[in-house]
Amino acid sequence: MEPDDFHAVERSLNIPRLTSERKKLLRPGIWTVLAVIGTYSVFAYIDANYGEATSPVALQPGRPETSDSWFLTPTVIRDGIKAAWQDLDKLTIGIIGFSAVVHVLRRVGLLSLVNLVHVTSYHRYTAFTYPFINKNWPQLGLTSLVLCWILPGVVRHFDGDLWHTAAFLEGVSLTTAYLQHVVLGFTFPTRILVNRGAAYMCQAIFGAYCVAYSNEKMWTPAGIVLRLDSANWGLLWFGAMLYWYMRAAGAVKILGLLYGPMQFGLGAAYVHFDGKNKVWNPLVGYFSTRDTTALFSGQ
Repeated sequence: MEPDDFHAVERSLNIPRLTSERKKLLRPGIWTVLAVIGTYSVFAYIDANYGEATSPVALQPGRPETSDSWFLTPTVIRDGIKAAWQDLDKLTIGIIGFSAVVHVLRRVGLLSLVNLVHVTSYHRYTAFTYPFINKNWPQLGLTSLVLCWILPGVVRHFDGDLWHTAAFLEGVSLTTAYLQHVVLGFTFPTRILVNRGAAYMCQAIFGAYCVAYSNEKMWTPAGIVLRLDSANWGLLWFGAMLYWYMRAAGAVKILGLLYGPMQFGLGAAYVHFDGKNKVWNPLVGYFSTRDTTALFSGQ
């Protein structure tokens, strides 16, 4: 956020009230559980009754392949960009496009972010909106690159179901907001943190990707292309984050563990414990077989 935005948020806060509200865990916890259940139910209902939002690319057999080269050459870069472009889906494009529009409106002064960014115990509904709000163009650009890199693979793992993927991403955002509430309530009750951006979702998406494609090779350019299995990349990243934040002090340590390893773990656990077949598919099946007219009319 720009300084004027942050000061606008600060001026709207009642710090003693926030401090008091952060000590309350039961009501926010119940709200979060109901919000996650409601999000999944609404998207599953739409999926079951108004047609599936499916990515055609994700249903194609096989995934675009990248070069096996160990060296970063113009050809490797070109092939990697081409493969990523071919694998893009409407949800990834939609998230990036919507975030960019919001950022432009904010920059030209047509949109205020005071009631869209998330501050723990301020507004609960902002747990839905903060992933689409970015601090600046570099943050928007970086998260967009990460989303283009790994989100299409997660969409493919979810059988190309965009409604399921959207429910998963919002569920992560809601859960993150509550975990932060718990951490701040017990450690730094007067600390003001303004949440914005899709970084937390990206952590969970990466965790889901590393489990879904554990044996698939991934490469990152660093002068030399280092190719490892996704599972190994995930373990290296998880270990590096733990080491980095455990060496930090105070708020950085606790909040860093929340934003990094915990979010990675949420995504990895959802795929490992087969949320697709144990949560989503039964829910869609429930709404597919119910008389939804009677259901929502209370009969």
